[in-house]
Amino acid sequence: MKLIVTVVQDKDAPRLIEDLVGAGFRATKLASTGGFLKEGNTTLLVG
Repeated sequence: MKLIVTVVQDKDAPRLIEDLVGAGFRATKLASTGGFLKEGNTTLLVG
C-alpha cells in the first residue's frame, strides 16, 4: 500500500473525500493553514 499526502483548498475537500471513498480509497482529513495568505487548507492522507 502507498501513502499519498495531498493539500487542497477547504472548498474542494468534501467532494474529493467523497470521490476517494466512493472509489474504495481510505482518507484521513487534517486541518491546515496556508503559509502565504493564511487561507484554510485540508491535508489528506490517502492510502
